[in-house]
Amino acid sequence: MRHETPQLLKTKEDKTVSNNPIVLKSNRLSDECIGTVRLTPEAEKVVRRLRAKTSLPIRQIVSEIIVQAENLIDIEGPDDDAED
Repeated sequence: MRHETPQLLKTKEDKTVSNNPIVLKSNRLSDECIGTVRLTPEAEKVVRRLRAKTSLPIRQIVSEIIVQAENLIDIEGPDDDAED
């Protein structure tokens, strides 16, 4: 059995990200809500498109994206070499 390596994409900021999808499960609802986040206009358009496709509450869509994307994020500090 062959294990396939996920393909990688470049973002506008030239960061490499996996093209594995973030999964939104429309059968789960959550009533919890903490804090407020202001989205950029571009991010708001994406969230509204996802809401139209899934009929999920925006809070649930954004929360799932954040939780599922955590392991895809690389943190670069001032001591890190950006060209590694």
